[in-house]
Amino acid sequence: MSLLRGALHLGSLELICTLLRFARTVLLARALGVEEFGVANTVLILVALADAFSNLGLAQFVIRDREGDSPRVTATVQTMVLVRGLATAALIWIFAAPIAAMLGQPELVDMYRLVGIVAAVPALLHIEVARVQRAMNFRLMAQVECLGLAVSVLAVAPILLVVADARAMVVFLLAERALKVIASLWLHDVPFRLGWDRAAAWRAWRFGWPILLAAPVSFLTLQGDRLVVANRFDAADLGQLSAALTLAVTPTMMLARVLGPLFLSALSRARVVASADSPAVDRAASDAALLALEAHMVVAAGSVVAVAIGGPAAVLLIFGPSFGPGAELIGLAGLLAAIPVIRGAFVTVSVSDGRTIEPLIANLPRLLAVPLALLAAIEGAGLVAVLLIGLAGEAAGVCVALGFFARRYRGVGVLRRLAPGLALTAVVLLAVLALQAIGQAALFGLPLPPLWAAVGLVALLGALLWQCRALRAQAAARLGRGRD
Repeated sequence: MSLLRGALHLGSLELICTLLRFARTVLLARALGVEEFGVANTVLILVALADAFSNLGLAQFVIRDREGDSPRVTATVQTMVLVRGLATAALIWIFAAPIAAMLGQPELVDMYRLVGIVAAVPALLHIEVARVQRAMNFRLMAQVECLGLAVSVLAVAPILLVVADARAMVVFLLAERALKVIASLWLHDVPFRLGWDRAAAWRAWRFGWPILLAAPVSFLTLQGDRLVVANRFDAADLGQLSAALTLAVTPTMMLARVLGPLFLSALSRARVVASADSPAVDRAASDAALLALEAHMVVAAGSVVAVAIGGPAAVLLIFGPSFGPGAELIGLAGLLAAIPVIRGAFVTVSVSDGRTIEPLIANLPRLLAVPLALLAAIEGAGLVAVLLIGLAGEAAGVCVALGFFARRYRGVGVLRRLAPGLALTAVVLLAVLALQAIGQAALFGLPLPPLWAAVGLVALLGALLWQCRALRAQAAARLGRGRD
């Protein structure tokens, strides 16, 4: 499958899935109210914690391993996935009480124990969903993802009639994941197999141990701010922040989830064909890496500009007037969503080359920002200060990832070609941060940025698009073929 066709398939999948997730979140927020919605988000934090601490990158291993199509390899990985899921469920059940205390809800221990079941269900997901992506075939993943989400959205009203509090989130997640498993077992082309091959297991472990070691870092990178707010602020504050983050992260992560698997498959495919022992990075690989980086930069900058301009009004219109304080946080939330996308581009390039230790090191600055934010909150700092500390950690992580990339590609001139676009991206992000300090104007009773600020942001985004020559050349080539 071509890169363009893969992008269209993944784009369609992520658009549908994102709209379904967003619809479910909005329905829950409006039905539960700010405080109960904040409690429901502690369930999402725990699920993210479980997923992060059990992530060995086994799906990515199957995609990039030279023998990833072999039945003995897929059966071995399937067994490792199953063991991982059961172990995760057991740990959540055992440590539910301290987890509840950490999340600021010590009275909800039983609800958090049920999350162990939610974490265990994906252990039965058929590994074929990942294997077929070796050929850039994302159809099975689309079918599996969409079925579970669609049914969970349709079930919102009936479930809320029975469980009208934060426990509804557990029910939704359990239904979504169970249906994904059923779909993967029903739609597969090969039988579900368990097996063991020592060599394959060892290769999977060597590939995945840095990813597993990075689990605390990954979790705190994605959920650190919410965890600090859940621990030191009240549920209403967490609800406001979660609404802002949901609105900011939704479009950004939708596009990032397209670019990540797409370029990982494309780059890994190129690595398999090329000599794995080659000491030099060839021009084709460097061009592919540059294209991936430019695509991620444009997505990050475009999404944060859209959130900065339309986000405050969207919070009020979508979530309701009670979520008004969340509108004041939307610019910072947009930056927190966008900067990881840029770092994610460097991560994709590193993982495609088997250098899984680099993402761990690049995440360390973000990890260090979390205890600093917690200390600031203990000393009485507000939500804005907590988010600014998180942004500083994110920016430092991008610098570290850029350093690894520059060392790897120093001989082929990629950094020189990348530098102007990277600088313009930084200018866009700083302009959004400045807009957050300036504040919003008002139009028709809705918070909107001053006209000059909005025009300036759009102009900067246009300059970035013009500067990304590899991305423009790829688009022009595809359009030219389309005309032919």
